[in-house]
Amino acid sequence: MWVFIFLGAGVPLLAATVVRVLLHRGLRERVASGPPATLYEAAHLHGGRQYVAELALTALHLAGLLSVGADGRAHRGPGRPEPAAADAAIDPVQTAALGFLDGEDDGDDPPHLAALRTLTADSPAALAVETALGPVRERRRRRQRQAEWADTAQAALARTAGLATLAACVTDSARGGGLGLRPLLAFTALGVVTGLLSLLCGPPREPSAPTGVPPCLVPGVPLPAEAAATLTRVARAGVSRHDGSAPLAAHLDPGLTTQG
Repeated sequence: MWVFIFLGAGVPLLAATVVRVLLHRGLRERVASGPPATLYEAAHLHGGRQYVAELALTALHLAGLLSVGADGRAHRGPGRPEPAAADAAIDPVQTAALGFLDGEDDGDDPPHLAALRTLTADSPAALAVETALGPVRERRRRRQRQAEWADTAQAALARTAGLATLAACVTDSARGGGLGLRPLLAFTALGVVTGLLSLLCGPPREPSAPTGVPPCLVPGVPLPAEAAATLTRVARAGVSRHDGSAPLAAHLDPGLTTQG
């Protein structure tokens, strides 16, 4: 009799575990092999348009095209490229950020860095990054929801298996089967198999390393390797007080800035 209890609880649990493993591994493989192809895409997938803006401002700062005063106000930096070279040296998001500083030439007060981040995040260029990644984000959210449903189903079936273990042991003991030792061993083996299969899910995987960096350069001056590494970190976690984006992080709202 306990065998039927075991099969009734064990088969659904094993099936749910296999489905969960397949969904999680499929999600990890798609995340690892799919977009983003650029740092802006990586930034948006990790932190939305705010990270896109922070990435653009960091690139401008590292290239010498953006400076920040002690009061946190943003200014055009000494590395400002000649107009003829600007289109080739600066991408649309950075162009939008610099455009908000043009009023300084007319005597207007320069914006605070936090306000410049907001303006850049709301610019058409940043919105274009979001629009392009819309289908990617929706597919990723759908796959994530499916994996979460599988997690919930497996957990519920595992609890059911626990109750079934007690019922099987009582049934076997009542029939003189050795104090329920056989169903206890069977369910223990089921738990071990389920646990080992669950290990195949693996930890969550970050999106694949992007293949390009924002092209903001002072014409003729290559971007140092350390600056490129800083941009990669900003794309994944926002500005930080512990890398090349520190001068910017010091003037941004700590509640909206990732420390890392």
